[in-house]
Amino acid sequence: MQKVITSFLIAFVLLMVVIILTRTSYNNIQKFEKKAEKSRVAIKQYQTVDIQLRSAEIYTPGYANSIATDLFRLYQKDLNEIEPNIKQLKFLTKDEPGQAAIVDTLEAIILQQLPTLRKKNILEIIASDGVHGVADIEKAHRLIEKGLKLQEADLRSKSDELTDANHQNNLFTIILAILAIIIITATFFQQFFLSKKSQWLEGFLESILNTTQNGIVYYKAVRTNGKITDFTIEYANETIKSLLGIDPKQIVGKQLSDLDLSVRNPEVFPIYVNAVENGEPVQFEHFYRHADIERWLYFSIKKLHDGITVAFHNISDLKRYEGELKKNITALEESNKELEEYAYAASHDLQEPLRKIRTFGGFLRDQEFEKLDEKGKQQIEKIIQSTERMSLLIKDLLSFSSLKNKDKFEETDLNEIFENVVQDLEVLIAQKDATITHDHLPEITAIPIQINQLFYNLVNNALKFSKPNTRLHLDVSCRKMKGEEVSDVTGLEPSASYYEIVFSDNGIGFNQDYAAQIFGMFKRLNDRSHYAGSGIGLALCRKVVHNHGGV
Repeated sequence: MQKVITSFLIAFVLLMVVIILTRTSYNNIQKFEKKAEKSRVAIKQYQTVDIQLRSAEIYTPGYANSIATDLFRLYQKDLNEIEPNIKQLKFLTKDEPGQAAIVDTLEAIILQQLPTLRKKNILEIIASDGVHGVADIEKAHRLIEKGLKLQEADLRSKSDELTDANHQNNLFTIILAILAIIIITATFFQQFFLSKKSQWLEGFLESILNTTQNGIVYYKAVRTNGKITDFTIEYANETIKSLLGIDPKQIVGKQLSDLDLSVRNPEVFPIYVNAVENGEPVQFEHFYRHADIERWLYFSIKKLHDGITVAFHNISDLKRYEGELKKNITALEESNKELEEYAYAASHDLQEPLRKIRTFGGFLRDQEFEKLDEKGKQQIEKIIQSTERMSLLIKDLLSFSSLKNKDKFEETDLNEIFENVVQDLEVLIAQKDATITHDHLPEITAIPIQINQLFYNLVNNALKFSKPNTRLHLDVSCRKMKGEEVSDVTGLEPSASYYEIVFSDNGIGFNQDYAAQIFGMFKRLNDRSHYAGSGIGLALCRKVVHNHGGV
């Protein structure tokens, strides 16, 4: 209604201008010439402001990091020049009441909207605030359009006055009368279509809100001496009936203090207050009890004017699954602990009878060997070899079962650990005539004894599986991985830092088809008669790497 009245007032002002100009036109031809030039400048200024406002509607800070940085700078430049151009337009139209009113209104709207346009473009404003969020921006465009039409009409009339003073009165009367009719007609139809569209949008939004699975409530702050003391429920969708067991029609218009304690929970009220005062979005979980309804709800809160929009949904199933998962994890950890303790105890208990077998087997070989026939000698040797393999297997099992990912992590110099491993294996290295080189290794937070086991097994494997009659060369390289490389590897945490450490040698190697198999327990690819070992070493290596968050 206000827009309609404004349009009629503008039309009335235009008609008054016609009367005034008709009586004074003959004596003010020179003034009209200057005013005509001023009108052309104002039109150009209107067009500039219109273009810059449309650029501001496209502008969004997200473009700063996109490939369209040049466009971003142009949009940003236009955004920054809007305010001075408005002031210039205001100066140009200060002597024209109708134009000055339009420019004053336009200036107030644009200055009010500029902070929002610096953060969001028109689509983001609609996405967050709906079509109401762009009503003022649309009004600004309409004002610019009105201003342009007035200036253009005024310019045309002044040009006609300068060229044909005899016909200027009739020409002004016709042009401005038509313009007034156009404004009134356009305003009428615009109001009509906007009203229809507004009704449709309201109905559409209402249907969306009432068919969503989320409960949605709008609370308006109630203040006493500037302090929030309560909230009035101004909107609640139909979904709260199934989520909270409350009819929305019974609570809309009421204050929180008038409702049941389950709804105005004292633990939640301070969160609502902080959300309004601080303006920061809030998310939290809350256990809701009302009548026979008990469930976990997940709340999302966002400030809107002097109130908050609260959206919430049922996460009871998720919380139940979470509890079951925690129980299963605890049970699995206990089971793993029992298995580790059993493996350690079993391996430890096997050592004593095995030691006796080795002792008596050695005694038979040393004392009675010559008395045995050839078959007996072979059997004694097989017994001793089997006990040695069994002893190695038990030792490796004890090492594997003793690995704990809960052991103490501390700052660890990998160079120092690697040098210690090389020193421990110096006899075997000398026997193989091997050369070992390595890059500078980092200092990391790790479990030193496990890293020692990792390096020992990898170096020992390289020595063990070297080629006959070929001098072994083992090289250890290290580099810090880039962020995009980490993201491409399954099992790594993208936000963490990782080093890639590679052990490469010129040994016998293995078929890559068996790359996954060799890290399993007791997995071997080679005949144990040629290469000793239990088949546990690489499984132990994998467990150490996993304990340290690697792959």
